[in-house]
Amino acid sequence: MRIRFIVLAAIAVGTTCVHAQPPIQVACNGQTCTFTLSFDDQYAYLTNLIGAAFSGQRQNGNSQTLPNGTHTSNQFSGPVIYRDSKGRVRTERQAYPSAPPDRPANPNDFMIAEIHDSVAGFEYVLDPVNRVAHRKPYKPEQSWKWDPSLITKHTCGPAGPQATVQLLGTQTISGVTAYGCRITSTRTLPEGAVRTSTEEEWFDPASGELLSRIDTTNNNSQTQSYANYSNSEPAASLFQVPDGYQTVDETGTFQVAHNQSGPGVSMGASRGPQLVGKCDEGVCEFTFDPGSGPSGAAVTGAPYSGHQILTSVSDNGKPYTGLPTGRGQYRDADGRTRMDPMGNSDNGPAGPGLRVPPLVQIDDPVAGYRYILDPTSQSAYRLKGAFRSFPFQPNPNMGQQAGTRTTPRGDTITIENLGPEMVAGVSAVGQRSTDTYPPGTYNNNDKTIVMVNERWVDPKTGVVVLAKNSGPRMNNTDTMSDYKEGDPDPTLFLIPASYKIVDEIGRFSFSAPAVKQ
Repeated sequence: MRIRFIVLAAIAVGTTCVHAQPPIQVACNGQTCTFTLSFDDQYAYLTNLIGAAFSGQRQNGNSQTLPNGTHTSNQFSGPVIYRDSKGRVRTERQAYPSAPPDRPANPNDFMIAEIHDSVAGFEYVLDPVNRVAHRKPYKPEQSWKWDPSLITKHTCGPAGPQATVQLLGTQTISGVTAYGCRITSTRTLPEGAVRTSTEEEWFDPASGELLSRIDTTNNNSQTQSYANYSNSEPAASLFQVPDGYQTVDETGTFQVAHNQSGPGVSMGASRGPQLVGKCDEGVCEFTFDPGSGPSGAAVTGAPYSGHQILTSVSDNGKPYTGLPTGRGQYRDADGRTRMDPMGNSDNGPAGPGLRVPPLVQIDDPVAGYRYILDPTSQSAYRLKGAFRSFPFQPNPNMGQQAGTRTTPRGDTITIENLGPEMVAGVSAVGQRSTDTYPPGTYNNNDKTIVMVNERWVDPKTGVVVLAKNSGPRMNNTDTMSDYKEGDPDPTLFLIPASYKIVDEIGRFSFSAPAVKQ
């Protein structure tokens, strides 16, 4: 459930749909970094609200109380947002998604600005390094004249049958008089645990903007707020392409390259592939993001096959459901790999009696392609990429140096070698890492936290055949069943003849119907 004043929800329905924010992909090679960018529609719902100017930087946070009573908290800065009285919106976010030390120092660090200009009918992504404004047409469905009485005379809701509603009146937030509402709901989970949730939201009647949100479930809280908030009119120049910029028309995802000065950029700014799936009314929408590109290291000479089984037990002793069960993993001697099913397209819920359709990923460094196989539509989505192949080097140790060290942040890590042991039918080498966090060294914890990680590796393939992770909130065990050294069936790396091959470039989306349980 998410609290919204009913009139504000109605306004949001009439404007442009909100999409997930496309991440900025960064791939660095020496002194050159290539950025893969998309037009970001996450905040498009803010556009076309006339007479409701504001500006500020989004702030998100979380805090939790662990089972042993330890309190932790975190705070993250989001984009800077401006909206003028004409309904134009500008957002600014970091070009490098990683936090320091991965993010380079000035002058190589910079902000990417995006402008949604419904008056001129365009949206722009501004590249301040090359002084280029990337542009594509932008036309929202409707415009709305803001009425502050929609807040000052609001209705709180909607609320479910096991929820209570409370109007909170007014309080001063960020120098303005805000109006608030709280909904408290209780529900019983399938394993018998009772979950209590409280959602509290405060709005600025001058702009309709959400100034503060606190979502508390049992001992965990998520917060949203603004830093440097103002409902005054932002400068008109913020919504214009700066003088001296070249305008380039785009249709979707595009790339820009920047030459860096100084010692270069940490390769930690690069990011791997991600698959995101969302199901609604029996239809699942998938978005595949190749990250830094469909490329990577291909290990040759270390073939294997097996099925990954992950079990997880929460702090209340109840096992988590919907985890990947029996995910096939295969690699041949030439470095081809297959994951079946892939990513988060496992047997998760998609509605009553339904589950997410299983997708398959095949990386073929010999042919130079990555494939995403959708068995429901008999489609193979193909991305061309560059893979670096290198032969596997057997290593009987396969781990970190044993001993105890203290990190710069103050936690202590102890590494123990566990010696060889028969695991998953092979002689595996084990190692245990114990990380002890004194107060103040882990998300502002007020008590000591201990985390233990244990890994058993097949030294002939480098595959982790058993992993155990334990901490104050959850215990996980990741095992390999049916594990075998040697080449898998070669047909596993072939695209079935009945499949249609669809060539893709960069980030792409596709739909697939959910399947019966």
